[in-house]
Amino acid sequence: MNAGINKAKAMSFNTMLLTTYLEGEAKEVTHALSSIVKEIKTQTIQLIYLGNYCWWRDNR
Repeated sequence: MNAGINKAKAMSFNTMLLTTYLEGEAKEVTHALSSIVKEIKTQTIQLIYLGNYCWWRDNR
């Protein structure tokens, strides 16, 4: 009986460790994706400004 209880406790602890690890990984992935999105927004804005400048330069 005690062996079964101990095994259940160990499995519960291992599950908790795995869950904590996966939550940490998910946060890291979310942070990385957020950084990529910010960079894409910045690059897009720069391209829009460049396009507007080129249009203005060619049409003045």
